[in-house]
Amino acid sequence: MTSLWEINNSECSLRKSAEDITPEAFSRILCTLLIRFQHLKRLSLSGLPEVTDYVTSQAKLFGSKVQYLCLRYCRKYSYKKLSLLFSLFPRLTSVSLTHCRYWVIYDCPLPITDEGLEVLGKSCPSLQTVNLENCRGITDYGLQVLAKSCASLKMVDLENC
Repeated sequence: MTSLWEINNSECSLRKSAEDITPEAFSRILCTLLIRFQHLKRLSLSGLPEVTDYVTSQAKLFGSKVQYLCLRYCRKYSYKKLSLLFSLFPRLTSVSLTHCRYWVIYDCPLPITDEGLEVLGKSCPSLQTVNLENCRGITDYGLQVLAKSCASLKMVDLENC
């Protein structure tokens, strides 16, 4: 198995019941899956509950080989959570952060602004591709920081930004 929860996989039973799963329960399920499937290369957390600190406490148990991470509609993550999440996947070469617009929800700014790109660059220096489609809270400054932090960066999708 190389992939869990692709965006187009509407048949994923976990995603269908995501509203009924607490972030704590989801984090335990995710850890169990990452421990069991240590050769995963692609992971999508879109439409699923927020990952809690429990996952970071278990990270040593799942030497992750994930290279692609999809966080479509990632509005629920703070900068600190994003940093922790990215640090779980040291082999990331591709990230999709589409539709992560800068709005204020739950009294915290959303991650994909210039500061979010700075967190991304510092956490994932091996990135080659970044999809920022519909992320409207970024400026040239954030893109410069990302480019300086990620020497291997080849492509950044800025459609509708």
